[in-house]
Amino acid sequence: MKYNVLIIEDYVDNRDRMINSVKKALAEIEINIDISEWFLDAKKKITKNRYDLVFIDNSLPYENPGWENLTYKDRIMAEMSLAPETEMARDTYKLIDLIRSKNPKSIIIGTSTSTSALKHGNPDIQINKIQSKEEDFQKIIEIMKEKNHKPEE
Repeated sequence: MKYNVLIIEDYVDNRDRMINSVKKALAEIEINIDISEWFLDAKKKITKNRYDLVFIDNSLPYENPGWENLTYKDRIMAEMSLAPETEMARDTYKLIDLIRSKNPKSIIIGTSTSTSALKHGNPDIQINKIQSKEEDFQKIIEIMKEKNHKPEE
């Protein structure tokens, strides 16, 4: 049995850091990792699949903006130039209800550095994706044990 993991993150550096951290922390567990870089893709994947662990950022491009080759600085500038609520899905924590409707046992890990994201949904645990520590992932494993969480077959 594999654990299905979804990482919802648009910044490649943060995404790579999360992937490496997840693989390291869950090295003894068989996992399958899916990635979503924008809101509509995340919603589509959540609708089609059942995830055991979901790492979710609170702010993503609504759809693919074609920013793959931009530097971090240029990407920040591009985001700042967007209309506030049109082209960015600023509150992706709204997807938490959809995640839980597909698999009530999902463990949801909020990776936002913004506490305002919590008004739209409550993840099981909140970690700082930029400064995540090994202890953060130990907490996730503890939550899995507390819930006696087994992957969906």
